[in-house]
Amino acid sequence: MEIYFCDICNESVPDSDLQAGLAYRRKGRVVCLSCDSAMGGASEDDHAEPDTALFPGAAGGPFSVEAPPLASSTLPSNPPAPVVSPAGATQVVGGGSGAGGVVVGMVALAFTALGLWALLDRVEALGAEQRAERRALETDQREARRVHDTFVAGMGERILRAQQEVHDKEVTLRVPLQEDIRSLRADLALSVEREAVAAGDVRALRGELEAQQAAGGKQLQGFQDTLIEVEKNLSFYKNRVIELEENLRILSAGGLAAGPGDSTPSGRTKAWTTYLPDLQHANGGLRLEAVYALGETEDPDVLPHLTPMLLDEDLFVRMATARMLDELGVKSAVPALIEALDDVQGAVREAAVVALRRITGEDMGFNPVGSDVDRAKRLKAWRDWWKRRGDDFLTGR
Repeated sequence: MEIYFCDICNESVPDSDLQAGLAYRRKGRVVCLSCDSAMGGASEDDHAEPDTALFPGAAGGPFSVEAPPLASSTLPSNPPAPVVSPAGATQVVGGGSGAGGVVVGMVALAFTALGLWALLDRVEALGAEQRAERRALETDQREARRVHDTFVAGMGERILRAQQEVHDKEVTLRVPLQEDIRSLRADLALSVEREAVAAGDVRALRGELEAQQAAGGKQLQGFQDTLIEVEKNLSFYKNRVIELEENLRILSAGGLAAGPGDSTPSGRTKAWTTYLPDLQHANGGLRLEAVYALGETEDPDVLPHLTPMLLDEDLFVRMATARMLDELGVKSAVPALIEALDDVQGAVREAAVVALRRITGEDMGFNPVGSDVDRAKRLKAWRDWWKRRGDDFLTGR
């Protein structure tokens, strides 16, 4: 036998009571006879079968759920109302204070039932909303699962396709890349080898160049020395010719006028005077021969004729003059040699400073190939020294 429960007082209602009319279905709810009497009964239309769509807990609904028992503090347990006769009902209605209390209790019970009825409506509405939300959530879950499955399946396929493409590209590019790497390594090794060979060639060429420069310098120096020797020999023979011609001229003319110091104590003119006219000759070679001839006489009296040649326009004449003054070693040539340190040619400056160091014994640190500033500084030191010590140097003090 199926058992129901009153939706108001939660009392058990057998299915036989519903069939015997001792309990009723009101709008899909089971109501016992006592609660139905307390609510004043219902019309005949209220005994229709419940709407199972509106109240899922009723018999025949989608699912049957037993109503939870209500707390005793919420709903008082009322005994079933006694069945009274019409006469008794008349006495109750028209009775004294006892009948009034029953009426008040029934009214209170009715209000309580109405409150429970509204609460049940609210619970039913909340249940419907919850079911709707649950159905929407289940729909969203199914859609999310479908999208997830689709996405995961597609992602796996895309990953496999991408991996395959990467593998294909790797296979396609690996072989030419390896060939390029091998080619580059071979080119690098060949370049390193060629660089080593080129470096060796450069070193060899540099050594050969240095050797040629050294040999060329020696050869040039040899040419210069040979040229000087030839010039000396030429000068000697030329001097001999001039000397002989001059002697012949002296013998023919009876003597020439000479300056102070150009004659011997006996009044005869010195032989080197025959070279004096060549000091003014337009031919630089004759002037150079005259300078050498005067320097080789070792006669200090040639100094007044030699020192002006330090200003000659010919480089070789100026250089030879400084060397001849060095060989003569005459102190009075120092001022002219000091000024020769300012010559435009380094060879002349070198010959002059060598002569000064030998004659004076002084060294002012003059570098003939130094910078202009340094040479000017050292030249000033020589000039200052001559101003301070020149007189004492000449007199030997």
